[in-house]
Formats: sequence, structure tokens, C-alpha cells
Amino acid sequence: MKKVMLVAAMVFATSSIVNASTGVNKNTNKESDCCICDAWDYGTKKGEGNEAMEYAYTDAYYEEHCE
Repeated sequence: MKKVMLVAAMVFATSSIVNASTGVNKNTNKESDCCICDAWDYGTKKGEGNEAMEYAYTDAYYEEHCE
């Protein structure tokens, strides 16, 4: 009986930890996705078709606003 209770407690504890960390990651990803999209849009607009400039502007925007 002690083994059954121990296993039940371990399963409950593990599922609680997984659910708690999953909720935090979902919110963080949504916020960072918007910032990454904004950085991409800014870089392509300011770079005007020049790939090197687009990369530089996107990187600068990301470092200043997203990190």
C-alpha cells in the first residue's frame, strides 16, 4: 500500500510541475513572437531590399527592444 501511495504522489507532483512550466512558456513565446515580427518588419522596411542592411536593422531592433 505504501508503494501505491508513493507512486500516486510522484505522478501528481510531476504533472503539477509540467503544467506550471508549460503555462509560463506559452505566455513568454507569445510576447517574444510579436517582438520578433516587429523586428523583421522594421528590418525589411528600413533595409529597402539590401539583405545586409535588412539583417543589420533587424538585429539592431531585436537587441534593443526584444532582449
